[in-house]
Amino acid sequence: MTQQEQIYKIASELATSKRAVDIKRAMDLFESIPEYEDATECVKACKARLDKIAKENQFKPKRVRMNYLPIIFIVLAFLVCIIGTLIASYLLGDHKKDPVYMDLPTATMVPTPVLPTVTPTLSATPISTATPIPTATPTTVATPTPMPTETPIPTETPSPFPTYAPVEADSIHDVPLQDPSSVEIGEIIRFGAYEQDNVNNGLETIEWIVLDVQDGKALLLSRYGLDAMLFYPTFDENITWETCTIRSWLNQDFFNTAFSEEQQNAILTTLVQTEEYVTYDFSRFRYEACNDTWDKLFLLSASEVAKYLPTEESRQLLPTRYAVEGRNGHFNKGTQHSAWLIRNGIDLNAANPDESPLCGSISSVGMFSAETPQDLTRPAMWVSLADLK
Repeated sequence: MTQQEQIYKIASELATSKRAVDIKRAMDLFESIPEYEDATECVKACKARLDKIAKENQFKPKRVRMNYLPIIFIVLAFLVCIIGTLIASYLLGDHKKDPVYMDLPTATMVPTPVLPTVTPTLSATPISTATPIPTATPTTVATPTPMPTETPIPTETPSPFPTYAPVEADSIHDVPLQDPSSVEIGEIIRFGAYEQDNVNNGLETIEWIVLDVQDGKALLLSRYGLDAMLFYPTFDENITWETCTIRSWLNQDFFNTAFSEEQQNAILTTLVQTEEYVTYDFSRFRYEACNDTWDKLFLLSASEVAKYLPTEESRQLLPTRYAVEGRNGHFNKGTQHSAWLIRNGIDLNAANPDESPLCGSISSVGMFSAETPQDLTRPAMWVSLADLK
């Protein structure tokens, strides 16, 4: 497959997307091969789709406002009528009239009967002292004890974010490791902590996938997309891994936030070699090779992704709630996956172009604008297994 065929294939896949940013990328790719087949017609088709999307977004808010205005006026008119009726009824009513009294029947006078006068007769028998009547003990009425009200169990709202299939307990390692030599490729290591559930309850433990094990050292890749960062805030310069913003963020902000001082000692300083690859000018940014760097944390390169994550399924990434809701990260509700960054461009000269990183929702650059959702950050690092704490 020639270079132009590869570019044409990638551009055709992007042109079928519903996202304006993907259609723009496809248009730029078609413009880079104007002489190939119907590339010029494809550019026109992409421009037409972008114009259509822009017009739809322009008129949507106006239609919503016009639909609600008549309803608001009708409700207000109805309330005015009700209030006016009540006021008129009060002013014209009979509330000031004297009250009407019922005629009471005349009482008939009944003569009081005259009772005969009784003269008391004195008795010689002395009157005995009367026994006092015992005072009745007041009866205590028992107040019924109310039945305890059962507290309703709150129903947990299901999360809109998917979760990976559960991992067998034998494949999960918590630090410190009981037996560093037992760690194998594909297993999970829980190490460090970072905000993930977007709730103010502290940091959550980070899960790492073991990609490689060599001489007591392991290459780890975060299992989830932990954050959303631009590769570089502007796209009018020739930015490489050596000079990008995300490299300094990983080795300073993230490094100091996610790991304690003792845990930082277990992370090895790694020689990061960013290989050369075919460069293309996509109008907004240009891919170029860069010098080797020494880093604690880094992003995988295109060749490393092809080596350690050879299938599309293995490259699919789930985001954390914090990355999407707290950091405006990209989340595809259809596939329930997110695109994630690598540190260099797409290698169009790969031996198997169909297995290129692009096929696994991997992005080699950030999005076009800071206002749009960002591709996710997936840190990688080499660690000393014996020093993990």
